Amino acid sequence: MEQSLLENMSKHTEDREIIRDSQHRGKSCLTNPVAFNDGVTTSADNGKATDFIYLDFCKVFYMVPHNICAVKLERYGFDGWTVRRIRNWMASNIQSITVNRSMMKGIPAMSGVPQRSLLKPMLFNIFINDIVGSS
Repeated sequence: MEQSLLENMSKHTEDREIIRDSQHRGKSCLTNPVAFNDGVTTSADNGKATDFIYLDFCKVFYMVPHNICAVKLERYGFDGWTVRRIRNWMASNIQSITVNRSMMKGIPAMSGVPQRSLLKPMLFNIFINDIVGSS
């Protein structure tokens, strides 16, 4: 199911050019720092002051709120079937806590994408797409 959803979502985002180039989706790990260095160097060469903030998104996939992600899918024109499938898939995820070898009862996760999910990078790219700005 995930593979089929991913293929459909990838086609949709590519056909409609939804994901901004600045996200470096599907590119080498080196393209982002190289593009950053080029931008800073160009600004310095032109005598412009440059401020930057680099963020570590180490555990970011755990923080994507399900309800906001679904709204963004709708905003980017995904069909109702896809949005419902993603919503149901995210709602089916259960989180639990283990304390002193005793596991607490699982509760529905309100945010995050399951580990080892094929959809994780795609959903995150869609989630942050509107906050990634261009200069």
